[in-house]
Amino acid sequence: MASVLVFAYTSNQFSLRTITFYGCKQLDARSLESIIRHEFPENVLRINLKQLRNRLEQETWVESVEVSRVLPSDLVLYVEERIPSVILEMSGELMLADSNGILLDRYDPKYGKLDVPVFKGVLGEDFESYRLYQEENSRRIRMGCRCFRTLTVVLHYTRATFPR
Repeated sequence: MASVLVFAYTSNQFSLRTITFYGCKQLDARSLESIIRHEFPENVLRINLKQLRNRLEQETWVESVEVSRVLPSDLVLYVEERIPSVILEMSGELMLADSNGILLDRYDPKYGKLDVPVFKGVLGEDFESYRLYQEENSRRIRMGCRCFRTLTVVLHYTRATFPR
């Protein structure tokens, strides 16, 4: 039995060859692949899938990841990305954040026209100082998103009930 384990953990047959990503739109799959190849063992049997998932979920755009081995040498990852839900105005710059207040990126024309609310009044003046107040900023953004959804429902109800 021990010789089978030694073979499995040392054989080139189990060396990571292909990593397939599903769900990457804003994320660069090559950067995630680079993390995997540089920070985790080459042998797919020695990769701790929970640690891999936890590591990738630290990336800004990653909401969650499901990781599967496909023996003998592949990984398949299903990535759920964070969705830009608000634009934050911070010191004259526009920043994208999800509905939990996680900063995603600076707003850029590459994101096209986003039909999301613009919020002011968060703590911090840039990425780094914003994160110092992450808990409070997240609370404010979640509350703002709830208020915005409520106003949207009221507006639709009002238009349906009292047509012009």
